[in-house]
Amino acid sequence: MPLPFREKLTMLMPPFFFYRRRIAEEVRSGEPELAVLAKLVPRGGTAIDIGANRGVYAYALSDIADQVVAFEPNPDYACFARCMLRGRAEVYEVALSDEPGRGTFYVPLGLLPRRAAVRRKCGCRSTLSSRVPCPCS
Repeated sequence: MPLPFREKLTMLMPPFFFYRRRIAEEVRSGEPELAVLAKLVPRGGTAIDIGANRGVYAYALSDIADQVVAFEPNPDYACFARCMLRGRAEVYEVALSDEPGRGTFYVPLGLLPRRAAVRRKCGCRSTLSSRVPCPCS
């Protein structure tokens, strides 16, 4: 599946515009806490975003916290977040668990993002399989 035109444009967009638009969309579609995050999270310190996906919460938290650490096991989403956040958060491509060891992260092939432009820009690897092994911390 080729990269949709809208996704190609996303990578040309400054992160501020992408994330402000996404935050507004998320607030309207079921994530109202994004609108009041500054009231819910104390200023300063370190914020952690587990399951960061595209980094929407990590971006919002970066305006509040001194440091943001994001964890995303899906290589394509971790790559996207790392590139778009551009230093506003540390993004780790791992899954977190309450037990040490290794696990398997299942990504439905129909939902895999096809971001060849992102991978070229960031040097990230491609996810070609529905099974992505990930270390558990």
